Amino acid sequence: MYERILVPLDGSGLSEQILPFVRLIAPAINAKVDLLHVLTSVALPPLDPTELTDQLLLEDMTDDYRDSFIQYLEKLSEPLRAHGLDVPYKVAEGNVAGAIVDEADGRSCNPDGDDYSRSLRHLPVADGECDR
Repeated sequence: MYERILVPLDGSGLSEQILPFVRLIAPAINAKVDLLHVLTSVALPPLDPTELTDQLLLEDMTDDYRDSFIQYLEKLSEPLRAHGLDVPYKVAEGNVAGAIVDEADGRSCNPDGDDYSRSLRHLPVADGECDR
């Protein structure tokens, strides 16, 4: 049968409404639950390469945003874990639909090769390609 249930979450209450059903279904089929949030790129005007402070500010904002979603997924995973479920979670980056499909297929795409997950494995990627 199924070994895991992938739950993409966008931070909205609507996306979280699936969690009570996942909590009931996962133990019945002995599946782990993978929580996923995908950070998308924001189109910004080109930064002046001589203005390092602009780039550092953007990187800090991105890190803060990523950290807030890691905390969000951790918070949502706690009640599921309290029911004995295995609940790894991950914050991926890129195209939302592509990241969800890649994660469902067992691939991880993270252009920086950084690991922002808890017990989900990232594969380092090159040239924006995902490997199995």
